[in-house]
Amino acid sequence: MKTSSLQTFESSEEAAIQDGAGVTPLQKRNIALIRDVPVNVTVVLGTATLTVERLFSLRPGEIIELDQSLDETVTFYMGDKPIARGHLVAVEDRYGIELAEIL
Repeated sequence: MKTSSLQTFESSEEAAIQDGAGVTPLQKRNIALIRDVPVNVTVVLGTATLTVERLFSLRPGEIIELDQSLDETVTFYMGDKPIARGHLVAVEDRYGIELAEIL
């Protein structure tokens, strides 16, 4: 039976980028084994606080005002961890996000 092993080759600069525990940061690791795993991201446009009474009295067509203005950045989350920020843009007939910052 023929076996093979997966080896990752790093440049000396990449090998030198290590955190205090001697572990290479996630961005610098070889992700070949997991790159096709789907992950869900959430984009938060803003938040609103409603009373329970108001929540249960909502009807289709009503507008709920969010705490952010149209020109403020939106935040990408993976789980509960923020991973990026950006601005809303129109992409044909859909919304898109123009990334401004990777966290």
